[in-house]
Amino acid sequence: MDPLNPESFTHKKAFVNGINLHYIDEGRDVNGVLILCHGFPDLWYGWRYQIKFLVQKGFQVLVPDLRGFGQSDAPRCPPNSFSAYSWKTIVTDLRDLMDALSIPRAIFIGHDWTTDDSSGPNSDSTGAAWSSGA
Repeated sequence: MDPLNPESFTHKKAFVNGINLHYIDEGRDVNGVLILCHGFPDLWYGWRYQIKFLVQKGFQVLVPDLRGFGQSDAPRCPPNSFSAYSWKTIVTDLRDLMDALSIPRAIFIGHDWTTDDSSGPNSDSTGAAWSSGA
């Protein structure tokens, strides 16, 4: 894993929640599974310097390109709707990725460059941690 060479990472895709989701999969689950989530506007590559360090600490590290970003599918939305990109939809993508990989528990780590006014009409509240029940 060379942070300056994106192709040195293990790239995979999974069909989840109706889309192809691209993700990086590195390390083995010795101390747990970490799912690193990028914000807007970013890609999995924003985590490139942290991945190797976390793998060396014994974590399996999954880093998806969230829907609409990077090599993941970008579904079209009806006019004046962002339903395909709601927090609920994105969390469902991540839950389905865990299910597809038979991962029952994971620790989520995220970052973002923007602020969120979660009081708006299109907001939904969704928890950041997930245990899939798989």
